Amino acid sequence: MDLEMQEALRSAAEFKARMNRLNVGLASLREHFKRVPVNDHTPVPIKRAHCHPVLGGVLYKDAKMDVPGPNFGVSSLRRAAKCGELETMWTGGNQLVTGAALRTWIAGQSTMKDKKSAVPTNDYVPPRQRTLHEKSLEDAAMDRAANAFAAIDKMMMKSKSQKKKGR
Repeated sequence: MDLEMQEALRSAAEFKARMNRLNVGLASLREHFKRVPVNDHTPVPIKRAHCHPVLGGVLYKDAKMDVPGPNFGVSSLRRAAKCGELETMWTGGNQLVTGAALRTWIAGQSTMKDKKSAVPTNDYVPPRQRTLHEKSLEDAAMDRAANAFAAIDKMMMKSKSQKKKGR
């Protein structure tokens, strides 16, 4: 190949690499603008709060695209708010929570776990769940017992009818 052709191939490769970097940058910029800008004092509806970045989730402008955090669900947040552990506010019939309130609640969760571990637990051990094999064995035993009772009942009926005929 001559030098002009090599130079053209090199510049085309550089141009392609720049375009790829630009496309990656644009994609990340698009992703950034799809997200909701959230800080510690931005109120978020409690039904979307489980996707808050404080809890490890991602909040998007479109609620259908929200990515929930791995640890807490909406029900645990509502339960904490109902118990008074999570500070919320009501605006126009919507229950809202801030990032600062979520941080405070999480900090309180860790201290509550420490307190719970310090308290001696009772020695109650829940009963072991039966396996399917054990259940099938028990069902078979119950069937055998029911058949035995039915056979005894049938014999008793037969003997009663023979006694009546013999009179």
